[in-house]
Amino acid sequence: MKLSKQDLKILELLQIDVKTSVERLSEEVGLSTASIQRHLKRLRDNKVIAQEVAIISPDAVNQSMTFIISVQLNRSYNDCFNYFKNKKTMV
Repeated sequence: MKLSKQDLKILELLQIDVKTSVERLSEEVGLSTASIQRHLKRLRDNKVIAQEVAIISPDAVNQSMTFIISVQLNRSYNDCFNYFKNKKTMV
């Protein structure tokens, strides 16, 4: 799907605040509210707007966050050690 300048402006504004009203979008983009609604429908139907989500503050719901991160090195420890050791002596 080819995006117009108006589509890109609508997406820019929605990324700042997904709750931006159609009226506000209309004012900012310079299109009628009916036209904005057609653009939004097309963007949603074509999955350009994949989801509209709410980001919940962990403090507001009394929850903490836990992250599990896995890191896999492409080189062994010795390869990395030798690489940096040789790099230092080359300077």
